[in-house]
Amino acid sequence: MENKIGEIESNISYEEYKLGVRCRYKHGDKCILIIAVIYVLSSVIIRAFAPSFDFWATLFLILGTFILVSFFFSGRNIKKAYRVLQENRCNTNRYVFYDDHIFRDHETSTSKIYYDKISEVYEDSEYIICFTEINKMMIFKKNDCSEPILNKLRDTVTEEKRSEQKLHNMKGNIVFILLGLIPIIVTALAVICKI
Repeated sequence: MENKIGEIESNISYEEYKLGVRCRYKHGDKCILIIAVIYVLSSVIIRAFAPSFDFWATLFLILGTFILVSFFFSGRNIKKAYRVLQENRCNTNRYVFYDDHIFRDHETSTSKIYYDKISEVYEDSEYIICFTEINKMMIFKKNDCSEPILNKLRDTVTEEKRSEQKLHNMKGNIVFILLGLIPIIVTALAVICKI
């Protein structure tokens, strides 16, 4: 027989949903903004010090601007995704916590989320947010959770999963560093050639 730990009614507001999305992609968002700024700054420096490299300056300006505009339009995508949740009535859920899984129920469907499918847990003073391996999230107000529920959610992410997440972040950092080095190297070459 399944051992029930507790249950929660959860109604996710837009601000809570936005917090969850931002938490999931916080590191990548910072890196993307830094890359965009590097591209735009490289464009400005090349135009000022090496006008003969105008092609590169234009290319970096276009890429940097495109990245910045895409980043700022991602906020609209969050609003659209939340609207879809509301239309499907997926922002209001009832969660029942058991020893090995969480049973999620809302107006249109039910599902079982096994704890071993939770890949990451974010916690602050007000919320505990669980992310599953298929890019879904569950947002819980800590005030609504009993201590056994909070402990169960905190214990879901094993040291092995933390290591995998660190490795994933490290790979992402390497990609961002390589993307950031391209305009830096071209800018340095342009300025050196002009001197």
